[in-house]
Parts: sequence; C-alpha cells; structure tokens
Amino acid sequence: MQSASHLSLAQEIRQDMESPTATLLERRAYHDRDQAVVERELEAKNARKEYILPFREEYEQARIKIHSLASAAANLQGEELEALNFELENTQQELQTTEREFLVQAETLSETMKNWEVSWKSFCDKCQDLEEERIGSMHQITWAYTNAIATVCVDDDEVS
Repeated sequence: MQSASHLSLAQEIRQDMESPTATLLERRAYHDRDQAVVERELEAKNARKEYILPFREEYEQARIKIHSLASAAANLQGEELEALNFELENTQQELQTTEREFLVQAETLSETMKNWEVSWKSFCDKCQDLEEERIGSMHQITWAYTNAIATVCVDDDEVS
C-alpha cells in the first residue's frame, strides 16, 4: 500500500510539475532568440551612430570655416576680398552638400533608433510576461508538490 502511494506520488510529480516546467523552459528558449534579434538591432543602431559622426564633424567644420571666413572678410579689400569671397562661396556650397548628407544620415539613424526602441520595449514586455508566468508556475508547482507530499504523508500515517 505504501509503495503504491509513493508510485502515485512519483507519477503526480512527473505530470503536475515536469510538464509546466518544460513548457516554461521552451518559452525561455524562444525568448533567447528574441534577445538575439534585439541585440543585433542594438549593434545596427550603434554602428549607425558611429557612421554618422564623420558627417557631423564635416558639417560642423564647414560651419566654423564659413564663420571664420566671414569674420576675416571684414578686414580685407580688393583681390584678397574677392579670393576670400570665392572661397566662402565654395565652402557654403560644400556646407549645403554636407548638410544634405548629414540630414539623410540623421534621418536614417532616427528610423533605426525608433525601430530599436519598439523592439526593445516589446522585448522588455515579453521579459515581464515571462517573469510573471515563471512566478505563477513556481507558485502552482510548489503548491502541487506540497499537496502531493501531504497526501502521501497522510497515507503513510494511515498505514502505520
């Protein structure tokens, strides 16, 4: 009789506790794949940030050069002023080109960051859901185990 109740306990533990744990582990493995996707998107976002830096620096250097040339023009006359104005026009054209390139790269970075933020929020929400499910499952498994052990203890006491 006692061996039958212990066998029943083993079967109950297997049925009531292993199955929910295995399901939770499967969801965790799927969650790890989501994490890998978010990490790849983070790498893409960081790479895009690094890629845009030279465009930004070039744009800012051109602005500084224009400001410098405009300041120097106030002190010059004649051919020197014409040469400076010619250089100023060329630098302004370079600035416009650089600004367009910088804006295109900034827009691309903005889209990349938006996509990453959406993925990151979704991933965090899934983390929260998985953790809540884990806590609920652990609570349920602990109660099932406690009840099964208590039942076997009662059966053992009746036999004794």
